[in-house]
Amino acid sequence: MVNLGPDQQLRHLYILDWELAKTGLPGVELGQFCAEMHLLTRFDDVARGPASIVLSNFLEAYARTSIPDHRLARDTLTHWGGHLVVLTPRLPWGDKPSTRKVVMEGVKFLAGSRREDFLKQSVAHALLP
Repeated sequence: MVNLGPDQQLRHLYILDWELAKTGLPGVELGQFCAEMHLLTRFDDVARGPASIVLSNFLEAYARTSIPDHRLARDTLTHWGGHLVVLTPRLPWGDKPSTRKVVMEGVKFLAGSRREDFLKQSVAHALLP
């Protein structure tokens, strides 16, 4: 949902997830959303550009409205990577080489999520203090 001000500038952007309504853990929820956007950037030619923009803008906006937190960044990247590793092979979106490439990106996220240097260079860096 979008909330525009009188000047038609964006005031608030709310993401509604009707798939499963419940209170969730922030790192899990962020990780899943980011992984879904990530998959669109890898497998959907039409959505590639918009999904990439949504992903980076979403993380930056989330970071502006929350307290920067190493644990949140780690958890987000861990769940993001796990989502890519577990779900990508189950999707009929890409051929074997492209699917394997995305799974390996997920493995990198999982392995790097506990390393400070990796976190600082990752897409999740916006969530760090």
